[in-house]
Amino acid sequence: AILRHAIDNCCIRELTMDNQQEKSSSIDLILPNDALKKSAEAMIKAYELYNNVNASILFIIVPNERNICDQNALIDAVQKLKPTIRVHLKTFEQLTDELLLDE
Repeated sequence: AILRHAIDNCCIRELTMDNQQEKSSSIDLILPNDALKKSAEAMIKAYELYNNVNASILFIIVPNERNICDQNALIDAVQKLKPTIRVHLKTFEQLTDELLLDE
């Protein structure tokens, strides 16, 4: 009942279709979602603000992750927008084995 009320009373935008739109698929009616691009742009901005030529972006990953497609999409988006950024993928285990804490 709540979902039906929300659907009946909430309108994101009015849609009027002409003959051409009626022939197109319903995928055309989906609102654009640029969250991936905006996330990549935010990471690139942070990288640039760090202002260090040796900087890179570290993605901490989980072994056997089921959501690998989202991770790869974000990595690809960063590299597509700014290919010169070095990207590293490491697990927590790799970090504890490879990183040193110093001043």
